[in-house]
Amino acid sequence: MAGPGAITSLTAVPDSFVPIIKLIINGLEIDLIFASIASLTTIPKDLTLNDNNLLMGLDQATVRAVTGPVSVTFEDVVMPAC
Repeated sequence: MAGPGAITSLTAVPDSFVPIIKLIINGLEIDLIFASIASLTTIPKDLTLNDNNLLMGLDQATVRAVTGPVSVTFEDVVMPAC
């Protein structure tokens, strides 16, 4: 846990597709992005976020918000190439 004064900025992003909290802790800028992963009821200890199957069941806005500037598209998740 960070000590008192470690967080120097804390801001909600109200117009985002999913809840986002921007903060600076110990000089490090962090964007906390929150999204519900429909395919998980619990979080396994060996969870890796590199698996695009985790995006199954998410709406288009959430997929765009959590993938950021990467090449995964909503169409890749909803209708994967055969």
